[in-house]
Amino acid sequence: MKKNLSFLLIIMFASVLGLVGCGDIYADMTISVSDTEVVLYVDGDDETEPTSKTITAVIDGIGDENITKQLVGSFKPEGYAFIDEDSWVYDGNNVTFTVYAYSSGTTYLTLKSQDNSLRVSSPEIKITVIEKVEKISLDTSVKASVARGTSLDLTSLGNIKFQPATTNQQDLEFYFYSEINGVVDGTTLTDGGKIQILKDETTGHYILTANSDATLGTVQILVKSTQTTGFTDSNLVTTFKVMVYEDFTDIRVVDISDTSLTNLTELTLVDNYSTDGTTTYNEKTISISAYSNENMLSSNLSFQLIEVNSALTATTTGSVRIEETDASDEFLVRAEDTGATILKAIVNVVDDSGEIYVTKYNLIEVKVVN
Repeated sequence: MKKNLSFLLIIMFASVLGLVGCGDIYADMTISVSDTEVVLYVDGDDETEPTSKTITAVIDGIGDENITKQLVGSFKPEGYAFIDEDSWVYDGNNVTFTVYAYSSGTTYLTLKSQDNSLRVSSPEIKITVIEKVEKISLDTSVKASVARGTSLDLTSLGNIKFQPATTNQQDLEFYFYSEINGVVDGTTLTDGGKIQILKDETTGHYILTANSDATLGTVQILVKSTQTTGFTDSNLVTTFKVMVYEDFTDIRVVDISDTSLTNLTELTLVDNYSTDGTTTYNEKTISISAYSNENMLSSNLSFQLIEVNSALTATTTGSVRIEETDASDEFLVRAEDTGATILKAIVNVVDDSGEIYVTKYNLIEVKVVN
């Protein structure tokens, strides 16, 4: 029994000495790659816009040819590219594989040795996957405006839609556009230098600035994708308008019969009935105006008076009826029935066609009593 135990101890000791003598066979292992930056395209033409790339990895630092040199790939983040598992080819110390584009974005691929619990890694391979822009168009629901003496970030407007929506070719350039000759204005200034577009070299954004004496009204802007060099590609070029306006800090709503022209925040009407049952209305004509530094504005403005949550109408709406008058800034408010409601006095900045670019309003509480 003692002899058997001694023999077993000798075998174990010899095994430990053998392992120490061999050392870590992966200590000098390295993995190099043929490419550290790769650009792929979603639905590319495979010639100038490749959808895949074959990469070679070289494993060094392992002298024992009996060791399997199997590699695994890891993407961070996932979802932008993938390795075709059938593309792995092992030839001595060389390993080739093919990466395919999946969706637009940037990911980083790292190769690791599967033989030593993934302890040895390759350099990162940056893979950029591009989905080409096919068309840009204008989102007409987004209205662009700039007040005199202020600036507007054209790049951040969000009024340009891309097709496909997932494209990462979304860089744009902005220019003034001349409607007279139909070509791009070659300068960055218009309106005698009172309006300018400059590119912020830090952010890359295009900034439109209107001087305090800039001409009121719309200015035409041309926007194009950086993926086209000219201005004639209708798929990658479009135009839109920016409204230049005088900002107003004050909206005044007054009863025109009140000589003091007190700004209204509330209005009381009386609903009277005569003895024979015919209705006698108590009514007021009110006017709406916009002011900037005590100066009343008139250019490019339109006015509305509506009940909150209701459209402008000449029919009975709750306790009052609103009627338009011959003057665009005056409205007749008639008592219809006892009760209370809220009116919204609206001032719009509009272009020559009446399209609204800026809206501001005041609220007025209206009570109708007996």
